[in-house]
Amino acid sequence: MNSYKSLFGLLLFLVVSIGLKAQKDTPPTYYRYFTLEVENLKEADFTKLTSSRTSSSYLKFNQFCDTNSKILVHFDASQPKRIEEMKQEILETIATELPSKKVLTISGTSYSEQFL
Repeated sequence: MNSYKSLFGLLLFLVVSIGLKAQKDTPPTYYRYFTLEVENLKEADFTKLTSSRTSSSYLKFNQFCDTNSKILVHFDASQPKRIEEMKQEILETIATELPSKKVLTISGTSYSEQFL
């Protein structure tokens, strides 16, 4: 009889452990990628732009290329916005954070082309 109780206890422990593990796993985050070309953007401007953003933000300024003043932006795809709305929000953020800078181009980029 004790072996049945032990077996039941072990089985209950395994089921609860597996259930807790499944609850801790978070679904992957998918992003839409945009490339911005900003007139005369410097590393200090990019640092200012990224330091003002919170880590939990759905809009991330990810990489900067000093050679051609381009920024790679990740926008959380789970946001209920269309691509044009995403682009507009990116442009508004740049205008707010760096009012003296002008965005020359903004374009969508695929995952495989995301590195500048």
